[in-house]
Order: sequence, then C-alpha cells, then structure tokens
Amino acid sequence: MVSPLASHDVLRTIIERDGAGQSATTYALTEASAKVLLRREAQVFSDALLYGAAAEVGVDRLAQYRSAAELMVPGITDQLSCDRLQGSLAVLQLSGQDPLACLEDAAHARPIGDARDRAAVVEWRLTLGAAGPLPWLSGPPRL
Repeated sequence: MVSPLASHDVLRTIIERDGAGQSATTYALTEASAKVLLRREAQVFSDALLYGAAAEVGVDRLAQYRSAAELMVPGITDQLSCDRLQGSLAVLQLSGQDPLACLEDAAHARPIGDARDRAAVVEWRLTLGAAGPLPWLSGPPRL
C-alpha cells in the first residue's frame, strides 16, 4: 500500500528540487547573458548546417550512410545522435570528401567501448573541414 505524502513532505520536495530561488529579474538577466545566447545560437547554427546538408544530399544517400554505419558499428542507428552523424556525413560529402571512408576511419580509429551514445563518439571524431564563425564550429561546405 502506498501512503500519500504529507503536505510538508511535498513542500520539502518542491524546495529541494527547485534549488536556490531565483527572481524573475535574475532569470531574465541570466537568459540574456552573452554566454547563454551564444550557446543557443551556436546550437541553432550547427543544427541548421547539418539539416541543410542532409536535405541537400537526399534521403536515399542518408539511407546509405545509415546502412554503412550500422555495418561498421552494430546498433549505432539506434543511438540518439545517429541523425546528427548522418548530417555530418552529408556535410563531408558536400565538401568533396568521401563520407563513408571518413566514417570508417572515425569508427575504427580507437575502440568505442561502452559509450552511452556511440553515434555521438563517431560524429565527434569526424573532421568537417571548413572553419565556421567560431573556432569550435564547422562552417558550411564550399559548393
């Protein structure tokens, strides 16, 4: 039998989960900080780059990437970052590189071991080439 929590237990749980209180002004200032805005914009840029490249190469080519990745690293297509990996392979193709050779190099460079997201590990190992707007971001391929 499950007994309901007392009201003070519920209140304690809410306070503990919430952590330190934060005023609306502090929240607004934090959300408007350059660090937070840059992180968001960098993620949007990166996602747009990969999405655009994937759209450009088409679903048939993406399916080829997916099949090849699954053969090289069994179970990789079930990982959370598989779509991101496919987008990175599309960027490589549009940059004039052989995406499947790059995939093989990245997949077999070092053991992946028991990584939680093997697709993320392989994608991180890829070198996308063109310099982006920030040192840690890749730029669009030169078409």
